[in-house]
Amino acid sequence: MRKLFLFSITVILMIGSSYAATLQITQPNGSDSLCLGKHYTIKWTATGITTPLKLVLRKNGNVIGTIAENLPANTTQYDWVVGNYTGGTAAADSGYIIRVRTMDNGPYDDSDKAFPLLSGLLALTAPNGGESWELGSAKDITWSPGCAYGSVRLTLYKGGTDMKNRLNAITISTQAERGKYSWKVGEYLGNIAQEGDGYYIMVSSYTPDMKDVSNGPFTIVKGKLHPGLPEVVKCFELTYPRRGDRLRKGSGYTVKWSTGCSQDTKLKDAKLKLDLLKSDGTTLVYTIGENLPNNGQLLWGVPVLELPDNGLYKMRIQTMDGKNSDMVGPFSIVKPEPSSLPAAIKVTAPGGPSTPSVGITYPIRWTSTCGKSANGPVDDAFTIDLMNAAGSIKIDNLLDSGVGRYDGESPAGVHNWHWDWPITVGPGTYRIRVTNISGHCVGLGEPFTLVNPVRTLDYTLKPGIKGWTCVHNATFLNPMPTRPQCEHNTEQFVVGYDYFQYQDSSGNTQWHGFLTRSQLTFNFAKFKDRKVRVQEAILHLAKKSSYNFNSNEASCAGKVYILNGPWQDCWNVQKTFWKDLPHDQTAIDVNVTSIAADWFKGALANNGLLLTVSDESFRYVATTCKSCYSAELRLKIQEEYSPGEPQP
Repeated sequence: MRKLFLFSITVILMIGSSYAATLQITQPNGSDSLCLGKHYTIKWTATGITTPLKLVLRKNGNVIGTIAENLPANTTQYDWVVGNYTGGTAAADSGYIIRVRTMDNGPYDDSDKAFPLLSGLLALTAPNGGESWELGSAKDITWSPGCAYGSVRLTLYKGGTDMKNRLNAITISTQAERGKYSWKVGEYLGNIAQEGDGYYIMVSSYTPDMKDVSNGPFTIVKGKLHPGLPEVVKCFELTYPRRGDRLRKGSGYTVKWSTGCSQDTKLKDAKLKLDLLKSDGTTLVYTIGENLPNNGQLLWGVPVLELPDNGLYKMRIQTMDGKNSDMVGPFSIVKPEPSSLPAAIKVTAPGGPSTPSVGITYPIRWTSTCGKSANGPVDDAFTIDLMNAAGSIKIDNLLDSGVGRYDGESPAGVHNWHWDWPITVGPGTYRIRVTNISGHCVGLGEPFTLVNPVRTLDYTLKPGIKGWTCVHNATFLNPMPTRPQCEHNTEQFVVGYDYFQYQDSSGNTQWHGFLTRSQLTFNFAKFKDRKVRVQEAILHLAKKSSYNFNSNEASCAGKVYILNGPWQDCWNVQKTFWKDLPHDQTAIDVNVTSIAADWFKGALANNGLLLTVSDESFRYVATTCKSCYSAELRLKIQEEYSPGEPQP
């Protein structure tokens, strides 16, 4: 009975141990399509694994090759150059899976679904330069998908392919694998292109991030975009709105027109009718007004609920009998100001403590949970506005229905975006508002401060010099306001003392002390009205010559004082002790950053510094220490400046 009991325990432990060790592939594990030669992270989970692992590439049940082996048991991901395996590279084809397994051929797991390996670059094939396509006709935009899968975006450009030449998206999402898109030539989101040359189309994908553009420009020629339009007699001319304008629902606009045909005086007194039409120019949406006086203008409030977002329209003005008319358009009517849209967008930068500088390019970043699909975002068209600090007033439109840069999706299903903002506005406190065009979502960032850029400049200032020799003896103090010079060098100054003994007329021994101090002042006039702050200030002293008697001091200068008031005489001076100077050095650097900073800010009157000897008391021993010095103030300042401003 006892043996049976022990055997049962052993079996249970063995079974429990085998169930505890598991591996599970998490990536690639579904509808992935991988591009040969690109980096891709294979991911898996491991529970109870204690032996090394290997990754194997398989296809239709057969082993293609080993991707990696002897990976540590606690490893859960591997950076794979797609297609590579030991001894070769897989061919572009479908039906591949990846298997993770222990090196002893124990537990393993395969990708749940097979995936293809793709090759080649996304390439636009038409229009590719030189074509002439008729406005309003149906043409196929074609491309070779290469490694692209999921969805691609088609964007129309004119005059070049830089961001400034971008008109808008033709479509923000169409299947990459189809390789073609039927385009009504000229139409793009919110508008219709005009006849002309210099047009380009860009195809771009999210997975992977690839794009291609027409090799050369193509031309849009005049066509029958809106057949059946009535001929108009140009006795009236609508001057606002104009073709290509964007009007917001819920906003007020002044419709304007002028009257020609001056020989027909009856037109001046004619009653007019103003209609909003669909973009075909014939279908009436509604009559804005009728029996209107011919006074050249009418205030029009664009309806909010009656009109769809981003629709194309025309406007017609005519006499009540319909004999004279004019038509303008197409123009677009877009969503109202996004004051009450759902806050499914979160602006993450700039905001809070961030302080970007004027003149740089700064990434505006945001996350979005609106407008998504299984193949990535269905909409990368956003409007970005610069708002005041309260977020209530729009200062500037930074991006109007433009393309955001897709940075991928977080595990929580949040899409990450950014757009590089070339900052041209002045310093101040602002907010960023991002609006998703088709998703009707909005996000308002936290306030941030925009500052001018800062540059670091180095300056060397020579001091103004003032010196005093003070006579000091046992019975009197006699200031001598003379300027002691070093061999008549006006750019050097003296610090030192000279004590000696002599007999007076009565035969008594007397002592005299000659003490020499020097004042250094610095002129900061060149920094007036400039936004500067002192990063570092070093007072550099260099001994040029000296005369010593009974003194072993290499440097006679021994103390630095801050002068709190103007120099009055040798002994009567307002000063505050600052630093002791070393006696064993002939070149001395004194850090005076805090003093210079206070001088710059005006927190301290710029009366300069006083340099003197270490001990100014009377000495009853004959000794001399006099040294000549040169001095300079080495400044490192940080200056706020406007971009384009020359460096002083």
